[in-house]
Amino acid sequence: IDSDTQKLNSKIKVGKETMKSGWGASAFFHRHLLENTRGTKLFFINPLALLYRVIIFIYMLIMRSSSDGPEMLMVMGITMIVILNSVVYGGGKTVLEFNKPYIFMVPESASSKLFYCLLADLPEIVFDSFLCAAIIMYFAKVKIFVALGVFILMIVFDYLCELVALIELRICRGLGRFLLMFVRYILVYAILFIALIPAIVVYNMFASLMAFVIAMSISGVLLIAILLLAFQNVIDKVEYNS
Repeated sequence: IDSDTQKLNSKIKVGKETMKSGWGASAFFHRHLLENTRGTKLFFINPLALLYRVIIFIYMLIMRSSSDGPEMLMVMGITMIVILNSVVYGGGKTVLEFNKPYIFMVPESASSKLFYCLLADLPEIVFDSFLCAAIIMYFAKVKIFVALGVFILMIVFDYLCELVALIELRICRGLGRFLLMFVRYILVYAILFIALIPAIVVYNMFASLMAFVIAMSISGVLLIAILLLAFQNVIDKVEYNS
């Protein structure tokens, strides 16, 4: 994943762009926007995520003729998007930066740095989720309210993937790069499966895709809140002992 990002950024020409502001943990947010600007000239576009949206578009184009109706096409599209986004936001440059040695020199709490690392991806996650919702709406022919639900769902699950990866990276730093990656994706997909359970129950009760999307979004938000509350003090203690 790291090598994919490096390949996309290998031909970037550094111009007169500079960080507008930022100090301490907040500098991660402004640095992230600067990196996106150098890569695509737009601060809210992640080159790797944009490449995966092209893959999703081609995938939906192929599956449109073989799916059993728009509802199944929508489910297949969302599933593939979540799988690909777990790679983009579960192992991208923001997650990798959280494991760099210099992050320990930033004179703020680990939880503050965790928050700003999450905040750094907000512009590109919002834009990427908009593209995902637009693709689903175009191919599955869903109503605008369902597309809005997909938009919110993508934001929630992108952040859930990234939060799990950041916490795992900070707590299990001694595992080594490849073992860290292996454990990371086991945890990410385990959390996604947990969030999926109530959504399946709700869908069986109401037989509505909108209800399914809403239930999945709510379960994702609840899991994010639980993880933040449960691990805020843990990551602070891990950094202090390091």
